[in-house]
Amino acid sequence: MPARDRPPVFLLGGRINALSAARSLGSRGVEVRFLDDRGEGRLLARSRHCHRYLDTPLGTSPAQWWLDLLLDEGSGAVVFPCGDAGLEFLARNRSDLVRAGCLPIEADGEALLVALDKEATYRRARELGVPAPNTVCVRTTDDVATAASNLDFPFAVKPVSGHRFWETLRWNDPELLAAWGVHPKGIVLDDKDQFLELVEPLVALGIEVLVEVHSYYKQQV
Repeated sequence: MPARDRPPVFLLGGRINALSAARSLGSRGVEVRFLDDRGEGRLLARSRHCHRYLDTPLGTSPAQWWLDLLLDEGSGAVVFPCGDAGLEFLARNRSDLVRAGCLPIEADGEALLVALDKEATYRRARELGVPAPNTVCVRTTDDVATAASNLDFPFAVKPVSGHRFWETLRWNDPELLAAWGVHPKGIVLDDKDQFLELVEPLVALGIEVLVEVHSYYKQQV
């Protein structure tokens, strides 16, 4: 297909992987438009392969802003997520995008949402008979207190949703984000004090945390 006949592509979110996609597409004559998440992928603004750089305004929901813009300008354009936030957006808004004439990449929305949720991923694995770690999901302050009193340390802890963890902390508590290691796949906590220090404020911000344990609760609950 001649370059002039190729549809433009909206890249949704991401950082280095979005830059790689822009370079690959732009070098082939595709018009690349990048929808950023409040500066997270600002590196693309300086790429010669990014023809339009559009950033979510501060104080605005990225998902809603992306949706409004694509419904208004996206007809005939490919929609290509480059990060977890973009994948969740696609899973939840595919039907609206298609009705507006957008061309989102092929993906199973239900499967995407399961893959983006660690608790749901482990649950699906167990349903299919695939070995998965014993886990406890910590959602409330009561859950934090129960886990701290009844679980044997050390154990691994990870956010249920990595991109929501990152998005919430980078705007609300950057010091806590730094303490967690910025983009954690998970950390090992050695004692109760460390657990309370790192997990309690997450729960207060509405972030669910998954605890991976070897012995589960001392007494099953």
